[in-house]
Amino acid sequence: MWCIFVVLLLSVINKAFSDLFFFTNKMAQDNVSWLRQLPYYSVPISEFQNDFGFSIITKADFINNDFLNEVKNLYHSDLFQHLNFDYFTPDTFNDKFSKNECNIKLSLLHMNIRSLNKNNEEFCQFLNSLNCEFDVIVLSEVWSYNITMFSNLLPGYDFYYDLPLSSDVGGVGMYINTNLTHCVANKYQIVNSADCPIENLWIEITKGTKKYIVGGIYRHPGYKVDSFLTKFECTLTQILNCKLPCLIAGDFNIDLKKFQYHQDTKEYFDSLVVNNFSPVIVMPTRITDTSATLIDHIYYSDGTKCRDNSIITAGNLWCDISDHLPNFVFLQDSFKKKHDFTTLPLVRLHTSHNIEKFVKSVSDINWSELYNIENPNEAYNFFNMKISNAYDSSFKLVRLSRKRSRDKMWVTAGIKKSSNHKNKLYKKWLSTHSIRDEYKYKNYLKIFKTVTQVAQTAFYKEKFDTRINTTKQLWSNLNQVCSLCKVKTHTNIDSLIYNNNHLTETSDICSALNNYFL
Repeated sequence: MWCIFVVLLLSVINKAFSDLFFFTNKMAQDNVSWLRQLPYYSVPISEFQNDFGFSIITKADFINNDFLNEVKNLYHSDLFQHLNFDYFTPDTFNDKFSKNECNIKLSLLHMNIRSLNKNNEEFCQFLNSLNCEFDVIVLSEVWSYNITMFSNLLPGYDFYYDLPLSSDVGGVGMYINTNLTHCVANKYQIVNSADCPIENLWIEITKGTKKYIVGGIYRHPGYKVDSFLTKFECTLTQILNCKLPCLIAGDFNIDLKKFQYHQDTKEYFDSLVVNNFSPVIVMPTRITDTSATLIDHIYYSDGTKCRDNSIITAGNLWCDISDHLPNFVFLQDSFKKKHDFTTLPLVRLHTSHNIEKFVKSVSDINWSELYNIENPNEAYNFFNMKISNAYDSSFKLVRLSRKRSRDKMWVTAGIKKSSNHKNKLYKKWLSTHSIRDEYKYKNYLKIFKTVTQVAQTAFYKEKFDTRINTTKQLWSNLNQVCSLCKVKTHTNIDSLIYNNNHLTETSDICSALNNYFL
């Protein structure tokens, strides 16, 4: 009891002196001489915390390859030997990967979002700052609040989720790119129980000629690791027998950095390796003043004993939406291939230059022939043809860029730039734990939230303005925002038993269905 009291007292003293040091720095310009008489006035905060037994997490504590090197020495896997991993801001991420997107066989992003209902707009801003359209987005801790409202949150994605049974906190969600053939695979489902609460979701995805298994997991903290491992091992073994490449992402609340000295974590890690799964997130994902833990994981298995020559690139992204950093992984081809731009929609760009061109085209039209037409229908058709020709020649159809196709309409270039700067300030604060850096970040965060709120309000005010939108358009806009209509899903039949014959070829399955129903 006395130990707890002493620890709490030291924590209060530490916080009080931290605030005092910041206040003295801020008031130094007023020459407040009496503050100089206080104890520890001229002592750096780091020295003060060391004197009282507080450990400070520094940049070197989490940006290092200690965990990866330990794993390499114990487990001689090719994946660990060639894994590319680092921390990225949105800017550095875009500089490195935006030009290589066409070489990516499968891409996955994971984030512990701590309530999709609360952080959905910030999440969309963050995605808009990344020049990458992920194939799969896994969200842990989506929470149950208004979850059905977010089916249409990300255009071009289908939304699936698994929610906790006895609480609103927890849950896992998954956004799948609609261009991919996919179906829910409940056969890999891990059973939820009181002694091991867990939400999990499994989907089989086909991209091109390659088929993958993707899993999303949220394991609640405070429960025994061995109870979870017993259930998880059954699923891992089942996936291993399928011999399909697999990615599993989520918040497991198991610090893999402890695998050398924590017995349960060691057994858990050994089980992953035995079942041909390798963690690709190898640096801490949750960083506080006093700890840096690796509890958000992404595992990869190639599904076969033969090497598929995939280049594995993974990393953590600096983002302040929650106290967990987002993680990503790319399965890349070792050779370059050309991107298919024909899948992007055609749009007309109403730039100032094109508008001037349209005005000039209309002014140059000779209307004398129109005045000589007596039939009103023919006159209207002539007028419409001339205006349409001028419009089509001035605003030509062009392919929408991949970057702009993912933009939210109210997220301007200025907001993107401000968001990147905010994440850089957040990175600096977590790296230094300086009170001054914390002050700069939190003040900038307040301004950023105000600016984005104003831009968002103006956008939705226009979207729901009854003077410029029809009733049909208003309902369409409302559905885009609130996901009132159910998203259409696609069912993929992998195999079929017909007349005691097991069919797996697509052409054979189609013929069997036609023979049965027609």
